[in-house]
Formats: sequence, structure tokens, C-alpha cells
Amino acid sequence: MEMLHYPGAGETRAYIEEETRKQQEREQQMMQMMQQQQQMQAAQTAGPELQDKQRTVEQRRGSRQLPPDAMAQIDNKARQDALAAVIRGRSTANR
Repeated sequence: MEMLHYPGAGETRAYIEEETRKQQEREQQMMQMMQQQQQMQAAQTAGPELQDKQRTVEQRRGSRQLPPDAMAQIDNKARQDALAAVIRGRSTANR
């Protein structure tokens, strides 16, 4: 069919298709390189901002910490409750 248009039309078409495919591959590679550069730049600029956010979170957590004696009281109460639960579990198992 291509030979009906002009001699060499098939070769010309194959050449154009091949060149188009190569150009698309080059464009895709360029896009990938640009994306990688953008990611690297974002990581570099986000580094200090992320550290600042982490410091802020740590400071907020630090301001909400309980005093050591309160933590000890909570631990003791938790142990007592756990021991009571074990004792209750044993007494109901013996019945």
C-alpha cells in the first residue's frame, strides 16, 4: 500500500517512527533527571525545616513530662493493680 504513494515511503515512515521513539526516550530520560534533581533539592531544603519541627515537638513533649515522683507513684499503682488482677484470676480459677 505504501508503495502506491511513492517509492521509499515505507522506509521513510520507518525512519520517522524510529526517530520519534528515540526522541520520546530522550524526553523521558530528561524528565526523570529533572525529577531526581527536584527531589534532591527538596531533601536539602527540607533537612533544616524538619530538624526544627523535631526540636519543637521534643520541646513540647518535654514541657508535658511528669515529675519523677509522680512517675514512680504511677508505676507502683500499676504494679498493685496488676498483682490484684493476678490474685483475682487465681481465686476465680480455683472455684
